[in-house]
Amino acid sequence: MIALTHFKSHGMGVIGGVLKNLGIGAQSKRGKFNVHMGGHPKYGVGAAVKFDESFVVDKEKDLEWELIEDACPIGLFKIREDNTIAWDRDKCMTCLGCLGVMNPRGIFEPNQMLFDATDIAIADAALGVVKTVPKVGFVTLAIDISPKCDCAGFSDMPIVPNLGVFASTDPVAIDQACVDAVTESPGIPGSLSEEMGVDAAGERKFDLAGAAIEGLSEQTTINTAVVNGLGTRDYELHHVEPVGREKFRFPFDERPTRKRFARMFEKFQPFPFDRHDGQGYDRLPEVDIEAVKPHEGPTVGTHSHAAYHGDGTSHGPNGHGAPENQWHPGEENTRSHSTTHEH
Repeated sequence: MIALTHFKSHGMGVIGGVLKNLGIGAQSKRGKFNVHMGGHPKYGVGAAVKFDESFVVDKEKDLEWELIEDACPIGLFKIREDNTIAWDRDKCMTCLGCLGVMNPRGIFEPNQMLFDATDIAIADAALGVVKTVPKVGFVTLAIDISPKCDCAGFSDMPIVPNLGVFASTDPVAIDQACVDAVTESPGIPGSLSEEMGVDAAGERKFDLAGAAIEGLSEQTTINTAVVNGLGTRDYELHHVEPVGREKFRFPFDERPTRKRFARMFEKFQPFPFDRHDGQGYDRLPEVDIEAVKPHEGPTVGTHSHAAYHGDGTSHGPNGHGAPENQWHPGEENTRSHSTTHEH
């Protein structure tokens, strides 16, 4: 198996590298619940998060209050008659679907322990993949290193410039090499690395510019993968010399156009030779090309027969909404009109 990975930040995992790709992406649905601490008596959401049991739902101000009950796929949240919330937390499977509803409202207070434990479990899950598929190679694209994972519903400016393509047979070493390369690189001005004050070369970027909670570490999963025997943090970089564009350039088809496309045009002729005296389309014989080329705007006013104007209304040659407004270019003298616009 070849594990092709896009290296980036991750809100929970801190870094999204090879270990994250294997420890989450290569897991079954049940495996993903396991890695995210589903049902864990200490680290699962049901056990770890701080729940404000005194929170009162204001149904008048919170127009989307019904999302609270709908946040759990197995219906563990109920709003009582006094508008407090009942949560059967012992049955929580840690699907994480409720966090986006509960955290912003102050009903939940996130617990860093859940995130740390998940980052540890990612390394153990990655080890399971490599033990199942013993021959694995790793290729990592350290480009467009965004502050959030590709699984997020949005993107943002990369936190550092593109660093290149890494390859290894050790999943731990390749992740460590990518982390070190990001640390050594200056951040991109205007990116989250600058906003969080870690844009200088030598600053660790992911702990603040990647993690969703302050206090997480970009090394947790990597270090766990050393402890469980998956790999080593030690590596030696071998820079591959570019072989040039010629090796990968697509060969130019030297056949003349007729030999390349004649059969295609015999099968389907896209040009309508049978219309408008062989010219194919109903177009004006000549237009003022130079009038619409200036950078400061056109040098002529809006055409009196323009079917659409910038005010958002449709105007035909016979006025607003007239049934005979089926005008085509070249028909200036075929119909009268009563509406003109000066722009």
